[in-house]
Amino acid sequence: MYLEGTVEWAPAGLTTLPITVLPLSINLGVPGTFRIWRDAIGPAGVNVFEITDTSSLLNLTLSALVLPLTVTLAFNPTTTSFHFVDQNVPPGTHTYFLTVDVPPTSRGITTSAFVFTAEEINPNPPV
Repeated sequence: MYLEGTVEWAPAGLTTLPITVLPLSINLGVPGTFRIWRDAIGPAGVNVFEITDTSSLLNLTLSALVLPLTVTLAFNPTTTSFHFVDQNVPPGTHTYFLTVDVPPTSRGITTSAFVFTAEEINPNPPV
């Protein structure tokens, strides 16, 4: 089964961080892990593919240069594209699912466009 997808996504909303101590390291991107599952999402299904992409920073705003300060991060839309051939498909009819996971510290993501397609390259043998 040939699987292909393109997702345009961005972290949801603005991320605001209160800073009270320095030095501080700030991650300037939010990773998103895209997974393709066969037959079900999670332990009941088969994770046949995954890829991680990271959003890019649009801007960073500092409220002041003395402590405490607030940093606000805004992110650009990111386009993640992938293709994969699921070569070990058992006979029969199957359903594929596309999911995305982001770190629990983010507010989730928004998608502005996505395409997920599947095409059978060779027919499965009869059941």
